[in-house]
Amino acid sequence: MNGVENTERRGMRPIWFFVGCLLAVIGFIVAGTGIYNWVSPPQTRTRLLELHTDLWWGLVILFFGLVLFFANRNSSVE
Repeated sequence: MNGVENTERRGMRPIWFFVGCLLAVIGFIVAGTGIYNWVSPPQTRTRLLELHTDLWWGLVILFFGLVLFFANRNSSVE
């Protein structure tokens, strides 16, 4: 019975785990939009469209989200 109680009571996850998950999802969506705009550009041309800022910022957000996710995946808060 003691082993069952230890597996049930691991503690809560830190907030940075969930922030990492959220940032990874948002970064994936923004980077996906950037890839879509690179493959089939919209009709209106802007200077930022030529720099592909949505792709680069999406990759940056995705990177930081994955760093936070993997840094806090095994930690717990009491």
